[in-house]
Amino acid sequence: MGSRWPKHSCSMCQPARSPGIPTAALAERPHSFQTRVNSGKIDMSTRSAGVILALCAPLWAWAGLSGDAVQGRVLEQGTDKPIPGAIVLLRWRGDLPGVADSKTVCFHVATTLTDEAGNFRIAARHVKPAADWQTRIINKEFSVVAYKKGYDWPAARSPRRAGVVLLAPFKGTVAERFQYFDRVISHTSCSHLGEIRKQLYWPWMALYEEARTIAITADQKKRADRLRSDAQSRLVDDTKPTTVDEYGRIVNRDPRDQLKVEPLR
Repeated sequence: MGSRWPKHSCSMCQPARSPGIPTAALAERPHSFQTRVNSGKIDMSTRSAGVILALCAPLWAWAGLSGDAVQGRVLEQGTDKPIPGAIVLLRWRGDLPGVADSKTVCFHVATTLTDEAGNFRIAARHVKPAADWQTRIINKEFSVVAYKKGYDWPAARSPRRAGVVLLAPFKGTVAERFQYFDRVISHTSCSHLGEIRKQLYWPWMALYEEARTIAITADQKKRADRLRSDAQSRLVDDTKPTTVDEYGRIVNRDPRDQLKVEPLR
């Protein structure tokens, strides 16, 4: 099916690491655009996720849960100004076959920041499955979400530009901004991660930091606190003893057991 799609060139693409594996580029769509790899074939599809992105990435030689580097650039829609300091999150998912049906599971996330020129790069990963279910994942795919305070996902279609993720200045109300926060959480959530869950801490804390500065009503302040709670929950190590704190949140019984997180870079 991959042969139906026009080929694109992109100077930001990393060359494939395995001999004989071609480079594939993603093109911008008015939805979340993903690449799927299964049995050596590429299938490109869109999902109604409300995320506009264009990503240039190699078709990686899937070996378990490993994959090659992914890189691109975050720009402002309409001006092409680079957006430095944007948080970029990649989420990898796939289908887990069952006896009667299959379900979609998230098996990896990675986050980084854009540099002064708006460039980002997610390093290649070499991961061995930690559980039996991870060895049975098929139809692996990834999607990208970029976040920067004061920006939104574009609502209007833009020309296809491989290797570029577009954000648009936010011009809505405070209530609409909180709805946007909910969408970001929805499109970056990932369960069954183990220690990798800490990759969600900084993106979700960034949402909280913006939310607390614009919250006006009691409900909005409560929702901002919930964003902080959601972010902090990403640091809970569920392999260590846990308890419930005074706010009803699951926390490690010993604070020293929580997952350690490094600053984004």
